Amino acid sequence: MSGVIRELAALAFFSGASLYLCPEGGTKRVMTLLCAALLTAAAIKPLRQMNDARLAFHEIELEELEERITQDGRETAMLLQRTVLEKNCAGYICNQASALGIGGLRVEMEFRQEADGSWHPSSVRLYGAADGERMRQLQDRIHDDLGIEKERQEWFPDG
Repeated sequence: MSGVIRELAALAFFSGASLYLCPEGGTKRVMTLLCAALLTAAAIKPLRQMNDARLAFHEIELEELEERITQDGRETAMLLQRTVLEKNCAGYICNQASALGIGGLRVEMEFRQEADGSWHPSSVRLYGAADGERMRQLQDRIHDDLGIEKERQEWFPDG
């Protein structure tokens, strides 16, 4: 800050000396305008630098906000992907059950998230009654088409 004050003092001294030595008339008026412009620019310079510092601070805040919003968007997209997958898989199982003559089946699924962020079905709970053969056929289809091991398929009659 003291450097700014010294610069303003030096410019004021230079301006005063220039105006003192300048002859009266149009030349002095032009020199007065130039000295006023120089002093104004020198006085505004620290204010402009302060605003640049504030702008840099706000720029950092905005970058952090952008990162949070981007991360929230990624998380929302992943949850949406999981929800869509869950509905599609449950619908597929119900359609397969219906094709086998198993009616009124209720499906609950669990998923696991892979390292790449994608979701895959990991287990299923089936609520409803079915005879042994139809149950095995549906279990085979769930295993073959969705990759859920038979050990991870739980049946609950009359659920």
